[in-house]
Amino acid sequence: MPSALDAYDPIPLDAAKAAGYVGGIGYVCADPAKRVSPAQLAAAAAAGVAYALVYEDGAADFFGAKAGVTKAVAARPILHELAWPAGRPVYAAVDWPAPETDWPQIWLAVAAFADTLGRPAAVYGPRPFLAWAETVHGCRYLWEAAGWKTGPAAEHTCLAQQPDPVDVGGVSADVDIILADDWGQHPYHPAAPPGIHPQPGPPKEDDMIATATVDTDLHIVQIGPEGGLRHWTFPPEGPTRFELVDGGGLDPAVTPVAGVFNGALHVTAARPGGDTPVVYRLDPAGTWSHQNLPS
Repeated sequence: MPSALDAYDPIPLDAAKAAGYVGGIGYVCADPAKRVSPAQLAAAAAAGVAYALVYEDGAADFFGAKAGVTKAVAARPILHELAWPAGRPVYAAVDWPAPETDWPQIWLAVAAFADTLGRPAAVYGPRPFLAWAETVHGCRYLWEAAGWKTGPAAEHTCLAQQPDPVDVGGVSADVDIILADDWGQHPYHPAAPPGIHPQPGPPKEDDMIATATVDTDLHIVQIGPEGGLRHWTFPPEGPTRFELVDGGGLDPAVTPVAGVFNGALHVTAARPGGDTPVVYRLDPAGTWSHQNLPS
């Protein structure tokens, strides 16, 4: 299975790739000695090695909402310096066998950290805590620590740290088995939703949803230049629903439905009076294409 490496020291990328590792995990923290640098992330991107980030000062100091906010405030300028994309998580490190009675306070710290940064919640820690965070709080970015693997694993564990470190180019690193397509890494290129693969060719003028009345939910997916996804749903009645699925390459301030956008738009709707959904693609140059979806 594909694996990533996590280490305090810079990972020798050539040696890591030669050994078959496809990713790395860098540290964000108050101590600059173990903090990943912009140069390291730039070198990894140039080498085609995806990276995730974890915040860790101490093993057991993600405890209580105030701690989460404090760490997020410290992390914000570091993430800005690293140019870490909006929408990509930063794992909160819970590196101790916390008793179940402490889990609510730990989660308050994890959630406050993520909320203050405006990013999805993500946590590294013992298997029992991860399973609880998934079940009770719906956490989707879960990195299982090498120790404390008691009980059933969380269903959506993204990374599983292994117990034995390895030497990679003279650097001691932990190995992390990658268990999900999206494990919080950058760059990340999510697959387009099913059916969003329109064929070239202009639609008929009376088919264009820009001038037609839509008699079903209208779904708009924006695919950014770095693979980021943004999704809108416009029901015939009721409020518009919006979701930034992944922000890679997408400017949060840009509103595509206003006619200005920085990535291709895919619009799914049914023709007025018809049952067959149609996908329309509008690229940034203003070229339309379309494709009927199977009924």
